[in-house]
Amino acid sequence: MKFTEKKNGEQNPLSPEEIAYYGNALGGKYKIGAQLGRSGAQTSAYLLTDSSGEQFVLKVPNHQKDDGWIVRQKKAIEIKESYVGDYNGPICVPKTIQIGQDFVVEELASGQEFSAKMYDALSTKDKAKLAKDFAVFLNQSHQRTFQGNGETLQLGRASLQSIFDYFKSELSIREQMVFLKYKQIFEEPHQEPQVLAFGDYRHQNMLWDSEKKQLSIIDFDCTRYGSVYKEFTPSAAASFHSSYHFLKDVVQAYNRLPKKHPIHLDPERVKANCILGIYHELGRCGISNGAPPKNQLRFIPFMCREIEKAFHVKPNKTQLRRKQHEDSRL
Repeated sequence: MKFTEKKNGEQNPLSPEEIAYYGNALGGKYKIGAQLGRSGAQTSAYLLTDSSGEQFVLKVPNHQKDDGWIVRQKKAIEIKESYVGDYNGPICVPKTIQIGQDFVVEELASGQEFSAKMYDALSTKDKAKLAKDFAVFLNQSHQRTFQGNGETLQLGRASLQSIFDYFKSELSIREQMVFLKYKQIFEEPHQEPQVLAFGDYRHQNMLWDSEKKQLSIIDFDCTRYGSVYKEFTPSAAASFHSSYHFLKDVVQAYNRLPKKHPIHLDPERVKANCILGIYHELGRCGISNGAPPKNQLRFIPFMCREIEKAFHVKPNKTQLRRKQHEDSRL
């Protein structure tokens, strides 16, 4: 078979040889169609259609010599089943249909990437229902997989101070104060509930079907045991167009649900993750490459405004005036 090496973040159609190869491996039961979205770091996905017209997803490796790909896929499927458990509510998680030597077939999740615009277009009633449904989904998983309290979640420790120093010249004084306030919250040592956390709730992995009014969750490759706050950073926080209003409503609904294990989400901690997670993702790229990611810096004011609107983040006015005075003397 002539294998086409697939590039991350690009459209990579299968070659005729690959279509024939996977078609035979699937027993001729499906017609292989267009690529779904763009390639990830390790996997590309393509549309499958069976003889009855029902549609599925074919997932294949991006690299021909990636012998560990199917091992990782099997592990992700096992973890997905542990995370979802016996949940049977309105949040949809596509089931795995078939596992081959170098491919996976799963149910097709309907809908489009869940954006802030989609959420804002919902009625107040639908917003409240969706936030509660998602909170119930998280709560059931966390309660079932709870392993006691453990170490505070770390952001990889490309030091938060170095990230602040890196971005300081691009930030207004207000934005600097927001960053420093929540940096302090984030670095306070304390124990946090340890659960099996999805860890990648960003808009690419959350699909909204506006006709069915149904949210689907896909891609469990990042799901690991760790702090419950891993659900909200860094991937979810780095998803610039996600709705922080939705996140706020989910946190409030989550904390109102009955619990066998006392897992409570601290809104201040979640806010800190939202802010610092984005700076961390931007800074990690820029610091490692030795140059600020100028094309992404425009998201910082947008992010600060969105978090202020959703969470009412307000720097202390006295501290803000003192900071302005100190900077004016430099």
